[in-house]
Amino acid sequence: MGTSGFLIHGRYQLIGKPVGQGGMGVVYKAYDVATKRHVALKSMRGALSPAALELFNKEWSVLAHLSHPNIVDVLDTGEFSQENERRPFFVMPFLPGATLEHLMQSSSTRLTLERIVGIIAQACRGLQAAHEQGVVHRDLKPSNIFVMDDDAVKIIDFGIVHLVGADSVTGLKGTLQYMAPEQIDLKPSSPASDIFSLAVVCYEALTGRKPFSRKTELETAEAIRHHIPPAICDLNPLVSQLVSRVIHKAMAKDPWHRFSTAKEYSETLQKALRGEALERFDRGKIQPRIDRARRHRPRGTISLRRRS
Repeated sequence: MGTSGFLIHGRYQLIGKPVGQGGMGVVYKAYDVATKRHVALKSMRGALSPAALELFNKEWSVLAHLSHPNIVDVLDTGEFSQENERRPFFVMPFLPGATLEHLMQSSSTRLTLERIVGIIAQACRGLQAAHEQGVVHRDLKPSNIFVMDDDAVKIIDFGIVHLVGADSVTGLKGTLQYMAPEQIDLKPSSPASDIFSLAVVCYEALTGRKPFSRKTELETAEAIRHHIPPAICDLNPLVSQLVSRVIHKAMAKDPWHRFSTAKEYSETLQKALRGEALERFDRGKIQPRIDRARRHRPRGTISLRRRS
């Protein structure tokens, strides 16, 4: 597949070379002769193992049930024959715009602090909808976040989604640079894992740096587990300390120390951008609670403070 003019399902005429590919998937621009509009058609490349087919079918099935303005829609699904082999496909709208990865690489003037926070906030809304349906993405990265010409944001790839409570698949699933520590340790992914990944995307967009990137995969994995990257406000003077702290909290090593939901992360990040007071980061308001907890600590409780 890949020749311009190739007609699939008697309806979709492929146009030129693939517009995107990765792993086992490949995406073409196509012309829908029925509706007379351009669409994006995703299919599979390479050997069609049962596991790969299951993963591909899960992707379109999940997308079809996640109807949300910040998640790409599925318009049609089916199969076509190529070299005596049946290949599945699904069809999505052809979106005008570019991936966040492309905007970052091109140093787009559109990527102001306010715009980046807006992109992350919209992605959070899509994630929240997915999480509420029990779906964890597990592979959030700049190339999976699409920024349309009208500034609307779509999460465009749910290729390795995980259903909460389902049996986990052995092995790393995702893109190493953006994985949460628990994913590297092959522990169950959760909504908090997606929040971590999205915070890494936000860090990179604001600083031009991948916070955990190292020369080898092993070193990168160790950095994700243990390294605390420099504060964003120290690398980008346009970012306030408050915004920086919110993003760092979302990148906490322990899932319990991150935000409880994507919605909470989004709302807190937008409040920080506006300079609103955030009680969770106000030491003056937190300290009395700590003092009260210490006063009411049961006798015999072991203090973790080191002796001098």
